[in-house]
Amino acid sequence: MDRFQKFRVGVNRCVDAGSDKLSSGIEIGSTWNPGFHKEMAEIVSKQALAVGAMHSFAPVLDISRDSRFGRQGETYGEDPALASAMGTAYVSGLQNDGELKEGANRSGD
Repeated sequence: MDRFQKFRVGVNRCVDAGSDKLSSGIEIGSTWNPGFHKEMAEIVSKQALAVGAMHSFAPVLDISRDSRFGRQGETYGEDPALASAMGTAYVSGLQNDGELKEGANRSGD
């Protein structure tokens, strides 16, 4: 394991040997299922915390209206309401519904 491995948290998964490979933003957006996306984020959160990662580069909330955008696959698509619902669900799952103590490294807790 190199010294940067604990910081490898990708857009939709913990990028670590043995972590689950989950769908991209555009694939998850096509489900129109925020509840499922929240469950996916909970998995990512647990796997990231297991390797010591304390941050994530997700979700990508860009509204993709131009197919020339090279990272279109990381977005939820072109619907702002969809991106809002899916992004909110993902962050809620990633942050344990706002209860951050589980993964926090705080003195006195």
